[in-house]
Amino acid sequence: LVGGPGYVLPHDIKQQLILADSTWTIQVATLDYGAFNPALNPAEDTLKKYHEENAFRYDVPARPRLSIVEFKGADYVPPVAPAEAELRAFYNSNPARFPVPAETGKKDDKPAIAPAATVDNFPKVRAQVEATLREAVDARGASKAANDLATAIFDRKLTANSPELTAFLAEQRHPAKAVAPFAPDQPPADMPWLASYAEQISRLSKERHFSDPLPTTDSFVILLWNESLPGYKPLFAEVRDRVLADYKDGEKRKLFIARGQTLRTQLAAAAKTAAANFAATAAAEKLEVKSYAGFTLRQPPPDMPY
Repeated sequence: LVGGPGYVLPHDIKQQLILADSTWTIQVATLDYGAFNPALNPAEDTLKKYHEENAFRYDVPARPRLSIVEFKGADYVPPVAPAEAELRAFYNSNPARFPVPAETGKKDDKPAIAPAATVDNFPKVRAQVEATLREAVDARGASKAANDLATAIFDRKLTANSPELTAFLAEQRHPAKAVAPFAPDQPPADMPWLASYAEQISRLSKERHFSDPLPTTDSFVILLWNESLPGYKPLFAEVRDRVLADYKDGEKRKLFIARGQTLRTQLAAAAKTAAANFAATAAAEKLEVKSYAGFTLRQPPPDMPY
């Protein structure tokens, strides 16, 4: 009776050792998914049927309609350039952030007999240090202004959509900018960073009508709640482009799998007749072929895809 955890038959151990110590030479044929582009031109009826069967994928959930108050870092550039001592101190505290660019055409130096003196690379990266420091200072200015405004809205008890809030923002020269309603995973094309703030957006309401300042790629923003929009099922015409893309993606995957199965059968049949026929058949099908020769399973090639 064979039983118990971890029990392996002697025959199985022998086979595993033989496989591990054998020398292998193989060829791998690759069908590139990215380059696989079958012609797909579905009829409208096909797309409508796909939409009906997958309507849940296009449901728009309840979401708020928003506006934003934005503070651009570029608007908070200090009037005076950073002093040399500031640049030097910033570099000394962050040297790893400023790698020295490689000098083209310079040959490697011979190994030094004595330890080399410490090299001051600051002059070589000074421009990068200044640009990074300026960007950090600009961001701090924008962040402070956004926090000051959020605090003022709270202290003044300005309510959502009120004339007082509109007047106050205009007085601060930061009027709110309306944002077209969007699903959480589909922010406006010019505001892709909104997708990162789904949680903050979901917490907005009439009672809690403004967010904390949030960083974007080059600014800080405060999100303002305008109204809560109910969820709904969009008509086919509203989501046709997404339906078409999803349908094509699904069909491409099906056709790719079928193509792979067909090629596997062809290549297996070719390899049985002669080893050279594998590469010839793969080349005829415009597949990428790579050979891996003389390796063991104990030390397989690092780039072998298995």
